[in-house]
Amino acid sequence: MSIKIIAHPETGKLFTATKKEGWVKCQVKSQQAVVSNGVITLQTRVAFPLVQAEIANSLFNQLKDGDTFPINGKIVRTVTAEPQYEGHQEVVNPETSEAMGYYQSYDFSDNLNASDKGTSDNPYVKEVEATKVEEEETVEHSQL
Repeated sequence: MSIKIIAHPETGKLFTATKKEGWVKCQVKSQQAVVSNGVITLQTRVAFPLVQAEIANSLFNQLKDGDTFPINGKIVRTVTAEPQYEGHQEVVNPETSEAMGYYQSYDFSDNLNASDKGTSDNPYVKEVEATKVEEEETVEHSQL
């Protein structure tokens, strides 16, 4: 899975200034086919890593919109029952506008073995964990 750098939709710039002097942010995007309950879908993830401006100006100055990000990595999803930062909004079901009872964020990591993270007291995570246990039990029984 490759990570692409994406230009700001309004300015066309790859790096955007932040409130913190000497730092900029960029948008990175990954896409990969995933299988869930026998259905294959395209999963898209987006993250906004913080980059030292000096690095953005020197190492990344040849990049164009849609180029492969020069640092190998992946985008990791974190799910929590509580907000992860001030102003963090709960995930909302786009079809029903119902709050889902959890918060999520996506972060770029250079650790290719990094896993998505969640909390065990989160109802969504409990449901996912229960499904994994059922799948493991099914595999164990099918091996008999």
